[in-house]
Amino acid sequence: MPVSLCWRNREMEPRALFEFSIYTIAHPSKLDKAASRSRATTFLEARAWTTGYRLWSKAKAARVAMPILLADATDCSRLLYWGVLTGVVIEEKTTRYSVKQMRKISGRHSPQELLLKSTGKPIAANFIRPYAICRTPSFLYQSSNVRTLASTSSTRSPGSDSENSRPRSL
Repeated sequence: MPVSLCWRNREMEPRALFEFSIYTIAHPSKLDKAASRSRATTFLEARAWTTGYRLWSKAKAARVAMPILLADATDCSRLLYWGVLTGVVIEEKTTRYSVKQMRKISGRHSPQELLLKSTGKPIAANFIRPYAICRTPSFLYQSSNVRTLASTSSTRSPGSDSENSRPRSL
């Protein structure tokens, strides 16, 4: 059975999230405005998100939602919002990405709670890159009633292709 997104009272309830997410920063006024909208908001980043695009494409093909976590660009010590990445377009050295159903992250969480996909280690306190690929944090599942997690690595059997992975229950 395919995994889908369900709309209830204009709120999206992801039934499955991709195992990886993107962490980035934006000005708080833009974040607040995006969170108040019912439609997707497009952001511009002055760097090509090639790995982010590749992973988003995998999530889209698997019909699962890829989370994006956003912090305040003026004070990167706290994660403020998360949403679902709905589009990624790379144009030369820039990236336009769209996020829908942004919501405040409940509780106080910092970027240092996020584990980098590349190393499995937390984001450093002095992290200055415009984005990072992270493992989707458990607090997103707890705060949004997500029942499943889509994995491209941990559910593979020897010789299987990661593109054909299926969601697994938490």
